[in-house]
Amino acid sequence: MQNLMTKLNPYINKKERSIESLTETNKKKEAKIEELKSKMPSTRGRPRKSDTKTIKNIEKRKKLKREIDKNKEKIRLYKAQIKELVDYKNTIKKIFRAKTLKTAMKYYHELYDKIEELPLIIQDFIKKLSKKIDKVLYFLKDKKIPKTNNLVELLFKVTFPSKIKRIYRTYAGAITQIKLDDLKWIERNVIPKAGEK
Repeated sequence: MQNLMTKLNPYINKKERSIESLTETNKKKEAKIEELKSKMPSTRGRPRKSDTKTIKNIEKRKKLKREIDKNKEKIRLYKAQIKELVDYKNTIKKIFRAKTLKTAMKYYHELYDKIEELPLIIQDFIKKLSKKIDKVLYFLKDKKIPKTNNLVELLFKVTFPSKIKRIYRTYAGAITQIKLDDLKWIERNVIPKAGEK
């Protein structure tokens, strides 16, 4: 799941930022339309051909409205893409949270059977998963195997902040980090004082 989320989260975040940006742009365009409306007196029917000021004003408003509609269409598309990805992510979660191998394989085949239709990130993940699906789901055959990662990682999950636990998942990795921290401390605090003497 972490391998999937490493790619999926930045992609979803990028789409969400695009939605926010387009929504903000639309608000500004709508405010501009209102500003243009307020500059023109309310009249019925079409303006005269000689009234170029009114015609330009109307054209500007129409152009802004078209741009708003295009942005709204993009927002709808991005929201649909995010929803689709979240739905696929939830199906993949069900594979690993299933209580039986049969149920897990049902969810797996549900995705694998339509692999060509999947978004590229999900497609790539399922292709990689297919190469080691038996190993990944072996915990469902042997109840002595925990479905989470090893106990050392579980310890680090509790004791270390998330940015560190993603990197240092073994005892050796943690010891290496502690040694590096010690060296940085010496470099900051000991070496400058020795240079003064």
